[in-house]
Amino acid sequence: MDPKEMDGVRQRLARRLMLVSRRHFVLSNMMLEKTGIGSGQVPILMELQRHGEMTQSVLAEHVRVTPATMSGTLKRMERDGHIARRGDELDARVSLVRLTEAGERLCERAHELFIKSDELMFEGVSNEECERMYATLETALKNLETAIQGESHEKATPLP
Repeated sequence: MDPKEMDGVRQRLARRLMLVSRRHFVLSNMMLEKTGIGSGQVPILMELQRHGEMTQSVLAEHVRVTPATMSGTLKRMERDGHIARRGDELDARVSLVRLTEAGERLCERAHELFIKSDELMFEGVSNEECERMYATLETALKNLETAIQGESHEKATPLP
């Protein structure tokens, strides 16, 4: 395959990856809507399930949102009974957040829905094809991480 043809394949593949990612996101959100949870709440639920009770500020850092965004989202989640907050005994300025039993159940339901959306996405794709795709995407991810760290993007031709 000549280099120009290869570039065309890579560009088509990159566009297809973006489309697959967006469509998977749309499907997952459609499925989540039925549970009454917004996609912005999922990372919070998962983080609290994974790490247990934590401060609101640490939780905001972990899910990479602003403290103001976290505060608003937690208010809704608390209103809906998915999380509980309490003051820290050592520092009254600190708010500790944890999942409630209802939040735990919702988290499990979200996991089930993500598994289902993955099953739908890979229907008709063999395990061998998935393994090859995974290995290829791992290489692509490492390449992107290297570029983000500034080790290779200097090679790119600057725009006029």
